[in-house]
Amino acid sequence: MLVHGKNDSWRMIHIHPTLMRELRHWQLAQATRAKRSSALAQALAEPETAFVLPTRSGKQLAHSAMYKQLKLRATRAGVYVYGTGQGEDRSRVTPHALRRTFATLLLNQGHHLDAVADVLGHRSVDTTRNHYAFASMRPTHPAS
Repeated sequence: MLVHGKNDSWRMIHIHPTLMRELRHWQLAQATRAKRSSALAQALAEPETAFVLPTRSGKQLAHSAMYKQLKLRATRAGVYVYGTGQGEDRSRVTPHALRRTFATLLLNQGHHLDAVADVLGHRSVDTTRNHYAFASMRPTHPAS
């Protein structure tokens, strides 16, 4: 999958076969929805606007909408919930927390620091080392 990142950078990431299957199902569902919405059909017809998560009108889903949905679903699942707030405000889960968790799991599973830096899209492995290397007690490279 081609991913657009910070500073207008692009990178290719590998997708797990199970996720790829689900994305294909989602794409078919979007095609069915597009039959009822000319705006969505038009957006999906162009590579620049064929977003994975479009709105009903075919526009790119806002970051804030994804953020709210993640927090709401985390609250419903009882993940890292605090306080007595309403709706999505009750969970401390954030997209960046998921990113940190993903990186930590990779490192704790023994993946090399360079590979984790690449997956995260860090230009320098030092960024990954400074933020995530403490997560793993295992060496990040074979002993000499």
